Amino acid sequence: MSRSIPRTTVAVFVLALGLGGCSSMFPYLDTGRGSPALAAAQGGQSAVLPAAQPVAPAAALAPVDRLVAAIEANGCLLNAQNADAIQSAAGLSRGEVAGHVQELRAAGRVEAAASGTIRLLSANCI
Repeated sequence: MSRSIPRTTVAVFVLALGLGGCSSMFPYLDTGRGSPALAAAQGGQSAVLPAAQPVAPAAALAPVDRLVAAIEANGCLLNAQNADAIQSAAGLSRGEVAGHVQELRAAGRVEAAASGTIRLLSANCI
């Protein structure tokens, strides 16, 4: 006499097999193998990935690079309307901004766009 297995039982079994290999991808399915405390107690390595390293803050950039980033964030133009916002975002004084703009001009990285407006020439500003 043949005996059939209910479909629900087969579905649960297939689902359990499929999710069994995913426990490292889904921490809430973890059975303890990836627990840092368990790994330390067993003298082994944890399956948990190390924490992501933080991105360097903007202050770590050179002053001229902070100015370039601030100009890019303000539409690639520096003019009287956005000069204060760019100066503040770059963390520079008005004199420092003027000096770095001269450096950028000498390097061919800015151009006059209109009366009183400077356009940045960079990979992000074409």
